[in-house]
Amino acid sequence: TGAIAHNAGAEHFSPTLLQIFIRGNCFRGSAGLTEAAQDWFKKLLSTGELQAVVIYGSPYVLEQFLPHLPPSIPYVFCFGQMSAAQSLALELLFGIDHKTGNA
Repeated sequence: TGAIAHNAGAEHFSPTLLQIFIRGNCFRGSAGLTEAAQDWFKKLLSTGELQAVVIYGSPYVLEQFLPHLPPSIPYVFCFGQMSAAQSLALELLFGIDHKTGNA
């Protein structure tokens, strides 16, 4: 896509947490995942920049990503997309105790 092509020549490494917010739709094979999102995932994976993945909303998207994720890259899935769900997902990912705020 255009955004990926624009950044393709960048010489710097950017460790990246990819967060995908998407609604599930059991009647669409891609569950609404855009080509741009798929391209970003592939680019970050191929460059080694992908450090973790959080998917909110659609278990179908998680199913698409899992076969391509190396075991070394952590991921979290959450059905909810609201701020409380985001907080819990990121606390889990980063090992933060949601009661104390400590890692």
